[in-house]
Amino acid sequence: MRPVYIRMSAFGPYAGIQELNMEELGAGGLYLITGDTGAGKTTIFDAITFALYGEASGDSREAGMLRSKYADPSVPTEVELTFIYGGKTYKVCRNPEYERPTKRGTGMTMQKAEAELIYPDGRVVTKPKDVTVAVTEIMGVNREQFCQIAMIAQGKFRDLIEKGTTERQKIFREIFRTAPYQQVQDILKEKYRALERECETLRESVKQYIQGILWNQDASEETPVEEVMELLTEQNKADQEIQAGLFEELQQKEQVLQKIRSELERDRERKKRQKLYLELQDRRKAQQEQITELQKRYREEQGKEPERRRLADEVSRLESLMPQYLRLEELRKNERESQDECAKLAVRQRQRETKLAELKDKIREGKKAGESLADAPEEYQKLLFESEKHQKYMERLQNLSKVILQYEKLQQDLLVKQREYQTERDKVRKKEMDYRAKNQAFLDEQAGILAQTLVEDQPCPVCGSIHHPAPAEQNPGAPSKDELELLQQELEQCRVREAEASRKAGELLGNVQSRAESIKREAEGLELTGTLEEMKHRLADLQKQGQTTEKQLQQEKGLASEKVKQKDMWNRLLPEQEKALEKVTEELQQIRERQAAVESKQKAAGEEIQRLTEVLPYPGQKEARDKHIELVQKQNVMKRQLEQAEKAVQTAEVEIAGTEGRLKELRQQLEEAVEADTEALRQKQAEIETEKAACEERGKELHHRIQNNQSVLKNLQNRSKELVEKEKQYTMVRSLAVTALGNIPGKEKIMLETYVQMTYFDRIIARANTRLMVMTGGQYEMKRRRGSSNLRSQSGLELDVIDHYNGSERSIRTLSGGESFQASLSLALGLADEIQASAGGIRLDTMFVDEGFGSLDSESLEQAVQALAGLAESKRLVGIISHVDELKNRIDRQIVVKKERSGGSTAEIRGV
Repeated sequence: MRPVYIRMSAFGPYAGIQELNMEELGAGGLYLITGDTGAGKTTIFDAITFALYGEASGDSREAGMLRSKYADPSVPTEVELTFIYGGKTYKVCRNPEYERPTKRGTGMTMQKAEAELIYPDGRVVTKPKDVTVAVTEIMGVNREQFCQIAMIAQGKFRDLIEKGTTERQKIFREIFRTAPYQQVQDILKEKYRALERECETLRESVKQYIQGILWNQDASEETPVEEVMELLTEQNKADQEIQAGLFEELQQKEQVLQKIRSELERDRERKKRQKLYLELQDRRKAQQEQITELQKRYREEQGKEPERRRLADEVSRLESLMPQYLRLEELRKNERESQDECAKLAVRQRQRETKLAELKDKIREGKKAGESLADAPEEYQKLLFESEKHQKYMERLQNLSKVILQYEKLQQDLLVKQREYQTERDKVRKKEMDYRAKNQAFLDEQAGILAQTLVEDQPCPVCGSIHHPAPAEQNPGAPSKDELELLQQELEQCRVREAEASRKAGELLGNVQSRAESIKREAEGLELTGTLEEMKHRLADLQKQGQTTEKQLQQEKGLASEKVKQKDMWNRLLPEQEKALEKVTEELQQIRERQAAVESKQKAAGEEIQRLTEVLPYPGQKEARDKHIELVQKQNVMKRQLEQAEKAVQTAEVEIAGTEGRLKELRQQLEEAVEADTEALRQKQAEIETEKAACEERGKELHHRIQNNQSVLKNLQNRSKELVEKEKQYTMVRSLAVTALGNIPGKEKIMLETYVQMTYFDRIIARANTRLMVMTGGQYEMKRRRGSSNLRSQSGLELDVIDHYNGSERSIRTLSGGESFQASLSLALGLADEIQASAGGIRLDTMFVDEGFGSLDSESLEQAVQALAGLAESKRLVGIISHVDELKNRIDRQIVVKKERSGGSTAEIRGV
């Protein structure tokens, strides 16, 4: 993979749009990424990693933190990368999630993360996750592998050289991603301890269950669990046999008690019947006396029959007169309705007569008003025309006033723009003078530089003279070429601002002149003359007069409008009032006719009422109905009293017959019953109940012991089984945990994770030695130390170095600073080689090497550069990220990153 083109927008320290055409650096060899600390050298690699995988190269840089803090809110944050892989060109664009201003209105909104990958054949993949998956498939490596291969961060390996096994474990965990093996160790350790605790808990549980056994004899606490369960099983069997015997004994005693209870109950029943027999004899005597009294009362009610027949005749006669009473009430109602209607008709007659007089007066008034308002419409139309004419005149005055105000505002703006133009023109003249002076100083300085190279008796490259009596001297205050170019750029910017200010002033001058012509034409149309101030005063006077005239016209127009409305009203009301007059006259005639008919009906009803009042016994229907109700109620009372007396005699006869029957039945039962010895029965009952209670108490105790012991036996069996299983698991897991944690007695303390790291480490050392031998001229070779002098501490990752110059072998920590850098760089490159090999032999045509060259002497630096140059063979491009000055002189091709005073950074490719 080789990057061809990078474009960063508001990314990291780059506030604006930064483009890097990586093809300018060539297809292979070394190039230097240099610049100020914190300017954004490593950010270039971050941009490549983010474009490919959606994350920066460092774990501490999240995608949401990549937006530049120096960027303008309107500038989007995104990275575009064009790269070649396998001879094919791909293009990927990606932006992180970040806050941006809303496109409409104010406020902020969240810009979602987006990505796009374009294949060589034009196929497009969108969505961030899909693009990351596609890039991983194309490259053959994920982000972590890519960062370890493409970014040679030898700083980690320098720590690796200086640290011991424990610290190396932490470093290797990050490099080799062996954290899962550490997690396996931790899980086994925790599982081993958890099983140990569980076994102890189960043992304690078994002990507590044994303590809860209720023995029928003393038992030793030292008895084994299996023997305890066997003894408890036998005891439970014996207790159940005893329980069965007690149950049978209880049943026998209950049968005897039930027989005694039955005999006592029969004796109680005999005594109850005897008492009841005496009570019934008393009741029969009272019933005989009661029936004699009831028969006497019944005969008295039968003697009231003549009175009952008289009441019936009176009720019949009143019922036959009821239709006449109904007729009387109807006639009285009709008479009252006729009286009410006559009264209402009299009121309506007076109302219609009053309405008739009012309508005649209004008709006379309307005819008179119509004659006086005949000219109102023509007068209103005339005032309306005058008002519209005056309004248009006032609008023209108002418009002219607005145009004059706009003209004065434009004149003020013109003065401001003219001053701005003069200011910009002065700046240009000053900048031109400054540039000419500094340009001359620069040219003089070039002559001074040339003069430093002149040698007596050697020809001058300019004039050819071999004698140089007065060579030009260098000016220490002369500007550099870059400063002169910057000054020229500032001059061009001033000229652009001057031209822009001139253009704006010219536009305003045209607007002022055009507005002056408009004022002149409008003033002539309004017959206004004089200066602008005189016209303004005259306009104010005319507008004031116009307002007074407008007010008068509005008042006159209002009066005229009111007269038109009155005329229209009378024209509309007169026909309505004449029609209403006819209607009221007709209604008045109808009222008089109806009044005569009602009075005739009322007279006939009065005569019929008089006739009925004379022949009926009661004044009205109400009195007749009340009398009828009173007679019927009295009739019903007498009938009910007779029926009640008869029914009472019948009920008494039935009751006395029932009492006689019950006495006969009880007499027979008492003759058959035998009196029992209740005292002896109760004494025997008490003795048996005492024996039964003692038997039940023994049964409860035995039942509790059986229930408890059966539960204990079941729990003991379950816990014992669980304990055996847990102890098996514990033995197995403990063996695994001791092995994984490197705690096997008598052997080296090498943990599982360390063992895996040793395997990776050996592979990397083998690959790193091929580069270290080149960088050290065949002097040094790295070797992992075998064995340990102390079996109590962790080992396996100690690193030694073989010195082939003297045949010695010693700790790698004895190397000098430059030698340590070479060793760490070799290890970093060895890691990259190993990852590429394990990833299927994929090849990256570009690599980056981070800081670390500052500690090298000249010879070591040369050897390191030569080793990196070896990497760059076969069309591989290697970028060194460093600010070491000596590397700037050794490596021509450079990406120079600068911090800007205004904030943010810029990058530029040089030396190509």
